[in-house]
This record gives sequence, structure tokens and C-alpha cells, in this order.
Amino acid sequence: MRFSPAVIKQLAFQYYQIEAEITELSGYDEANYLLIANNGRKYILKVATDEHGIYFLDAQVKIMEHLASSPIKDKFQCCIKNLDGVQLTKISADNKNYYLRIMTFLDGTFWVDAKIHPESMLISLGRLLGEMDQQLKSFNHPAMHRRYVWDLQTALDAKHLLHCIHDHSHRRIVAYFLLQFETEVT
Repeated sequence: MRFSPAVIKQLAFQYYQIEAEITELSGYDEANYLLIANNGRKYILKVATDEHGIYFLDAQVKIMEHLASSPIKDKFQCCIKNLDGVQLTKISADNKNYYLRIMTFLDGTFWVDAKIHPESMLISLGRLLGEMDQQLKSFNHPAMHRRYVWDLQTALDAKHLLHCIHDHSHRRIVAYFLLQFETEVT
């Protein structure tokens, strides 16, 4: 279900007492909205489905809480609690469950909207991700451990699909790189 900006406006007020103008943003797994409150503060509202489950969403919230107490806390968003004092708001519509989260907004340009990504920007991002990994070393949540097809850790899962490459020379090239990955990386 797609939530219109008008519906998001109503939900933000109903569950968070935030009156805001709403702009729909692009997203990967979830619907994302920029909220600009009447007082000028900005927020991101995310709507998730049951597709990943409540435990996965809880892990995201707990990761943000963990990072909020770290030396790099100013680089990450925080979840805002709803009127019931919780960070995930469950709603039902069209016989489906949806989960709302409102997070603080970090000023800047969205990565996807940046026309160019200079080397300094890439280095800065890499440094931040490294610092984040360091801070998350001590963090664990059961929902964090899931498999993605695109994750390099699962690259060897493609071995059983080699037969799908009909061109022998292409199949040999892919098999060679999978072998190199297996022997040199894993």
C-alpha cells in the first residue's frame, strides 16, 4: 500500500503530535517521507511492511540507540518515541501491518541526489563506515544475521548456478573468479 502525503501528515500528528509538511522520498525497502514541522525541524518518517518482520525493524532501532551513545553519535539519526513512548508504531491497513518510525534529520545532500562523488567524499564515507563498524563490534541482535543475495559473503552461493551460463567461455570466466574468491578471500 502506498501512503499518500495527506495520510502521512495525519499519522505523524496522530502518533507523534508532529504537524508537518510532507514530501515523499525515494526508498529501497521502505516508504520514506521528509517531514518539515511547523517549527522548522525536519524529520524522516519511514513506513515498513511485515516483509522483514518486527525483529528486523527492532534491530535497526537498537543499532541507532547503540550509536547514539558512541563518539560518532552526531553522524547518525535517532528514533523519536511516539505518544506511547515507543519507537516503532504499528498500524493496520488493508488487512496488513505497517510500522512507522520517525527519525531525526541530518542536514546535507542525499547520496542519491549528489551529481558527483569526489574521491574526498568516498574517503569520508569509508572512514565513517569503518568507525561505525568499530562502534558496532560490541553490538548484537538476532535479526542482524540474515542473508542477502547481493552480499559478497554469499558470492559462493552462485556456484550452483554456473550451468545457467550457456556460453562456455563466459561460464569459465565466472568459475575462475568464484574459485579465486574461494581460495583468496574466504
